[in-house]
Amino acid sequence: MFTDDTAKPQHKLIISGYIETFADIKPRGLVRLIGHLGDPIKQTVTIVPSEKYPFDITGINAEKGQNIKFELFRPEPGQNRYAVTVENIKNTQGRYFDSLVVKTNNALRPEFNLRIFGDIRPPKQTEEK
Repeated sequence: MFTDDTAKPQHKLIISGYIETFADIKPRGLVRLIGHLGDPIKQTVTIVPSEKYPFDITGINAEKGQNIKFELFRPEPGQNRYAVTVENIKNTQGRYFDSLVVKTNNALRPEFNLRIFGDIRPPKQTEEK
């Protein structure tokens, strides 16, 4: 950290703490839809609410939605797990970013985002013999 104190213009600042997770989300961080044009490209995200912060998913929608389709699978009775399948529908090569907004019934975290990155590459070349 920098200050305007001429005697001590720089200070080290150390911050520590415990981070509690709201849910176990896998894959973590980013849904990657990477593949070749014409191939099916999809990924399933699992969401398991933590015991300390239980919630039900009450809705889900895409911020943009032009290049993806998605489906939420609700848990079976007695299970505390959700699955969201995200599939590429872009029919041209190129990259895109989107985000799914997941709505919950938990007042502490009424919604969270699942970020999506798509990279649609040229069609695979077939080898001629």
